[in-house]
Amino acid sequence: KKSNAVTKEKLDDDIQNFARRFTGEFGGLNCRNLLGYDLNAPQELEEAHKTEAFDRYCERYIEFSVKTLAEILWQNNRHQ
Repeated sequence: KKSNAVTKEKLDDDIQNFARRFTGEFGGLNCRNLLGYDLNAPQELEEAHKTEAFDRYCERYIEFSVKTLAEILWQNNRHQ
């Protein structure tokens, strides 16, 4: 059980690390702030598609996320 607690604590730390880095880079974590549209509202979702907001922004968010998560995992492996 103690091993699970340590693993959960490390995972929580990694999530907070990622969230800090992503927010530092882009100013927030949720799509409404990042894209400027409330994707739960059908009209705003349609407008996001019309303005190609997903194409203009999401690729950058995904690339940053993959790179950052890879760095976090690499650091974890170095410290084991």
